[in-house]
Amino acid sequence: MKRLLSCQASEILAMNGKELKQAILASEGRTVLTEMTVFNGCLLGNITNAEVASAFGSDMILLNGLDCFDPVIPGLPETDEPIKLLRELCGRPVGANLEPVDDSISLMSEKIEIVPGRKATTETFKAAEELGLQFICLTGNPGTGVTNKMIAKAIKECKENFSGLIIAGKMHAAGVDEPVVDIPTIKEFIEEVIQTI
Repeated sequence: MKRLLSCQASEILAMNGKELKQAILASEGRTVLTEMTVFNGCLLGNITNAEVASAFGSDMILLNGLDCFDPVIPGLPETDEPIKLLRELCGRPVGANLEPVDDSISLMSEKIEIVPGRKATTETFKAAEELGLQFICLTGNPGTGVTNKMIAKAIKECKENFSGLIIAGKMHAAGVDEPVVDIPTIKEFIEEVIQTI
C-alpha cells in the first residue's frame, strides 16, 4: 500500500477502511486532516471549504455537523450524491463526526440538542455507508452529552454497519463531568473496545 500522501485521487477514492488506515500508517505521521463545520458557509464564494483545504495540502476532510439524513454542504452544486461529488471535487477521503450522545447523564452546562442525523446510531452508520463516507470520527462537540462509555458502545455498532475507517475519542468533555483524559477510564475504554473486535 502506498502512503496516503503519494496516492492519486483515483486510488484514494477507491480505498476501503482497511486500505485507508494502512495508507495513513504508511505516511508515518505525515497526514494532515482538516475538520470543517458544514453550517458556517463557504470561505470563497461557491467553492466548498473541502476544496480549499485540499488546495492548501489537506490529506483528509472531516465534516463536523453533517446531518447524514439530510446532507447539506455549502458550495456544493445540487446533487443526489453530495459526498461522492465532494470526494471527486477534492480528491481526498471524506469523513464525518458522529456523536454518541448519552441521554441518561446530566451535564455541567446547558445541553445542546443535535438532530438525529448527527448522532452515532445504527441508522446514521447505515446512512454514512450509503452516502459514501470513507471514515467516521466518533466524538463529541461541546455541550452535546457524549460520554466515553457511549463512544465504546458506538464503536461496536459502527463496525457492524459501516465499512470505512473508524476514529474515536473526545477532544473535550462535551459538557459531561468526566475527565477527557483519565488513565483508569482509558483502560476501561480500551478493554470495552477490545471486547467488540
